[in-house]
Amino acid sequence: MRLVKIAACAVLLAALLGGCSSPFWVDSEQPQNAVLKPYNHLYVGWVGLREDDWQTYGYATKEEWAGQIRDFNIKGLQAYVKEWMPGKQVSGPQGPEQGPPAEGDLYIKFTYQGIEQHWDGFSATPDQMKLEVEFIDLATKETVYKNTMVATSLGRFGPRNWACNVFDGRIDNTMYNLAEWLSLKLGS
Repeated sequence: MRLVKIAACAVLLAALLGGCSSPFWVDSEQPQNAVLKPYNHLYVGWVGLREDDWQTYGYATKEEWAGQIRDFNIKGLQAYVKEWMPGKQVSGPQGPEQGPPAEGDLYIKFTYQGIEQHWDGFSATPDQMKLEVEFIDLATKETVYKNTMVATSLGRFGPRNWACNVFDGRIDNTMYNLAEWLSLKLGS
């Protein structure tokens, strides 16, 4: 009987700890452990999800998917950066075609590398968006930090967790987690 209780506790502990994962991580960075000066006006670049992938993700038309990409960037990432960093002025492009910013102290440039879809209702394994992130000081036009990273669709308890059941919700969670990482990296 004692062995059964120990085994049950081990299974419960494994189940609880197995569900714990990080919403983001950095694979490589230059410079490592960068100390960044305080930036007050952040220009959040565009995460360029591929418009031609509309059928892959189950959209009826390319235009519908392009509109969703726009929302992920403007109503998602840009809004979440404002939420995570209320003391900062945050701006960003209104579309993917806009070039480098004419405003701001720090340009946060994203190079989208793809999404690995891992989600299924049984495993609750989050999707992973791979990105290259570059911080460009707009006064000097120099890159002060660059990395390759992964932002996941991991949703915490409540509505963010429930959103994982649909693709749009998982991408929205990914943008939210990316904004959280930015706030941690920029010390806000």
